[in-house]
Amino acid sequence: MLRKISEVSLSYPEIVVGSSLESITYAFLNNVPFFFAHLDYPHRFDRFKPEQDLSIFNLKNEVTSLHTPKQKKIVGIEKSVLWERLYFYLSLAGLNPISDGV
Repeated sequence: MLRKISEVSLSYPEIVVGSSLESITYAFLNNVPFFFAHLDYPHRFDRFKPEQDLSIFNLKNEVTSLHTPKQKKIVGIEKSVLWERLYFYLSLAGLNPISDGV
């Protein structure tokens, strides 16, 4: 019969609290675990500026032209692309130890 774990104790010299793009970017760049209560996924319309360099994440910021009724706007890739990649890498590295169970 399986027993439930009633208490979990983890100890780290530094942690990140939150799952925003800024939080997981910091966790990724500094190799620090992150904890969160809910996923803070970037909005689907949030995009990087076309001049933003994402090569540190081995990601190419492909420029796209969006046409509106009034103007044409040049934008980079969706921020969710980087968020998903970093979340995946951090999970593989064991730096997301509890997922959303906090």
